[in-house]
Amino acid sequence: MIKRLVRYVLLFLLIAVPTVAIQSYALTRPEPAPFSEFEARLNYLTDRHVTGDYDVEVDLGYFNASIVRKEIDEVLRVRFRLSGVISRDDRRAFADFQETKINRFRDRVITLLTQTEASELTDPSMLALRSQLIGLANEMNEKTIFQNVMFSDYSVQKQ
Repeated sequence: MIKRLVRYVLLFLLIAVPTVAIQSYALTRPEPAPFSEFEARLNYLTDRHVTGDYDVEVDLGYFNASIVRKEIDEVLRVRFRLSGVISRDDRRAFADFQETKINRFRDRVITLLTQTEASELTDPSMLALRSQLIGLANEMNEKTIFQNVMFSDYSVQKQ
């Protein structure tokens, strides 16, 4: 009989104590924050995606130019791939730009590179060159479609 009583007490303790602990944790646990930074960013991107406002990267080509600096008697070789950032809604305008004006754009980029100071070509942020290229690309269109430009595989070498 005592064995049976001990079994019931142990069984009660095994069942009741964890249940009470779980219930008390549920009452005292802190409320989660409404949004983490990640969730807020995800909602922002999702909302932009739903409205059709998200950005698209487009390829503007590979550039390879030799720039002669007669005053300091050196030749700089500049190589990079240029990409642009446009709104999803501007894809048709970019397709028209690519069909009709891409060669003129390439020519003007190379001309711009030859007129650019060496310090601007080697600037890590490339802010001056970026702003000039964005202005150049948007100037060739009827409306502003390029929001930003990006460089990949960028190198400047002295020859």
